[in-house]
Amino acid sequence: MLGLHHYIAAKGWIWSIKSYENDLVTGSWDSTISRWHLSSSSLQQTASYKLQTPVLCSNFITPNSIIIGTYNALYHLDLREPTNKRIPPLNSYHKNSILCVETVFSSYRDNTSTLDDSTSVMEYEEFHEEQESLPRSLSTISLFSQCDEPLLEEISINPTISKDPSDSLLYVNPQPGISFFTGCKDKYVCAWDLRAPSNPLVKFKLKNYPRLMSLNDNSELWVCEPPDKVHLFDVRHRASTDNEKDLDASLNLISSSTIPSSTCRGFGCLKATPTCLFLGLLSGEFGAYYPGNYSSLAKEMDGSPLCVDYSDECLVVGSGIGLIHMWISKNRASKLM
Repeated sequence: MLGLHHYIAAKGWIWSIKSYENDLVTGSWDSTISRWHLSSSSLQQTASYKLQTPVLCSNFITPNSIIIGTYNALYHLDLREPTNKRIPPLNSYHKNSILCVETVFSSYRDNTSTLDDSTSVMEYEEFHEEQESLPRSLSTISLFSQCDEPLLEEISINPTISKDPSDSLLYVNPQPGISFFTGCKDKYVCAWDLRAPSNPLVKFKLKNYPRLMSLNDNSELWVCEPPDKVHLFDVRHRASTDNEKDLDASLNLISSSTIPSSTCRGFGCLKATPTCLFLGLLSGEFGAYYPGNYSSLAKEMDGSPLCVDYSDECLVVGSGIGLIHMWISKNRASKLM
């Protein structure tokens, strides 16, 4: 039986929370990075690091280190370092708040536990976890076959980026060189090599600023630009010479789409999978999206959808008023019941 526990993790808003196996890292407005370990019975804080500025975003770049975005500086923190050691900035290239960071490591890890490329978007069961624990809530789910209309119709997707070996773009997974991506209020999307972090390998300037980003399969970088634009970048390396070993980093804009919603006034959350994007809007709408295809799972959530994760045919969304919304596939539901 799952229990509900509350932990005082920071003295300010927690802007970032990332996990790797049984370790959890939080970043907060009080300039603190905290590391936690999840055991069978509790969540224990194992380390706390102090920066000189509020933490706005972070992500694992290796199992033991993270990239941190702040007002105008990037940090690389080895979580094995002593907590009293001063953490110098990696660089101060960006000229405004760094709003999002995505790493090749986190994308590779996520895609080993998500959908196969040939899988289409599935129909999902939904329930809201408020007071109930997960096992008790699952027993109350109604199958879609008993509903008048499914929340999400099946969408067949033809991948935008070809992975045919004969493609003119050389597909490399994971990519040499690029370690992580950043999106900043200065309107730039940047690709970085951790080994030479003074300047980005390549950058792209938007008309507005990149609010959210999600990397799929280390080849597609999806970026949300307020109020209603979604951009797809091909981030595979291009051969710069006839020698296939000579590769240049790439941020090649493939498509820009406008979200087909009359109520779209900004983005709350984004998660890229091999078949679609799961996208939450500040208006309260949440749905599955791919250029040319959009299906709403929830027209108006109680509270804006602000965080999302997907794994093992289970989709979880957190809203601004503390509710958790969950969708699971029929296949997964039948195994759990």
